[in-house]
Amino acid sequence: MAIRAWAVAGLVLWAWASPLAGQEPTQAPLRTGAGEVVGMVEAWNHEAVLSVRIECLPGWTLGSSKLAIADSPAGIPVNPAGRPVVGKFELKQSHKRLSEFTWEVATTDVAAGDELVLALHVELFGGSPSGLVLGKATAWAGTEAFACKGGAVWFFRHVWSGAEEPPTPFLTLTQEDWSGYGADYLDASFNQWFPEGMVLGDAVWGNTIRFTSGAAVAEFLPQTGAPGQLQRNYLNPATTEAGALAGELVALTLNVVADLADPELGASERNLSALVVDDPASPFYGFTVSQVLNEVHNSLGMFGWFTPGEAAECARRINENFAGGGDTGFLR
Repeated sequence: MAIRAWAVAGLVLWAWASPLAGQEPTQAPLRTGAGEVVGMVEAWNHEAVLSVRIECLPGWTLGSSKLAIADSPAGIPVNPAGRPVVGKFELKQSHKRLSEFTWEVATTDVAAGDELVLALHVELFGGSPSGLVLGKATAWAGTEAFACKGGAVWFFRHVWSGAEEPPTPFLTLTQEDWSGYGADYLDASFNQWFPEGMVLGDAVWGNTIRFTSGAAVAEFLPQTGAPGQLQRNYLNPATTEAGALAGELVALTLNVVADLADPELGASERNLSALVVDDPASPFYGFTVSQVLNEVHNSLGMFGWFTPGEAAECARRINENFAGGGDTGFLR
């Protein structure tokens, strides 16, 4: 089993941010070393994504969490005495005093009926109504204890559910589609989708392209040429030095926004933004479409982790994935 992970806090990017109908989440109490219950944890899965939600009891807030996932207790990092070493947990996140947080963990090679072992360590702020713990505290989520000394350390198990949403279609448009048969639809929807204009790139640290009408966007597309970064700001340009990167980002932005705004644009109850890149050869493998979109904006605006060529290629393949009602298999 391989695990890739990212966290969502205060922003729902997933259509399965709650368990599917008929799917009972795995539950485990969140307990301090002294045995005080300070919250509850739920785990559920949809397709290749494992969700782990942490919810504190009133009076407590989250400082940070660390999560390790394995196929048996022996797969959790421990010291020679058998006590988990949280510093070696792969998944770590600071929370800034949140009362609730959800991990979204993308996995591979997990099938229905497989059992996962989850070790979740949480740092908390606040006080217990019973007065047993005050100030800062640490807690573990679990129903079973590790065999170690130095206080109770817990873990819990989640059995992978095979329940799936029925296959339903998506629709994406390429650069050429948005400037062709999709141009009237874009023009009619632009002000609703982008009431303050469509901005591409990095408006904080880098450069941007700004469009003020659907007609200006359609006129801009398609863009070809070597992908590059913006060297200055643009308003309703006919072209830029960014080449195909700018055009593919425009199309990707429109596809994500249209999918969220128009329930008739594809019949799936899931969001395009929540699908995951499923090509191991891609540098974006395991990223959601939403994450790819953010990185492509950064690459265009001069402060990206990926090259303009990598960003443009991934955006192009997403834009083509469901074009014409087909499915190239680049996303899952």
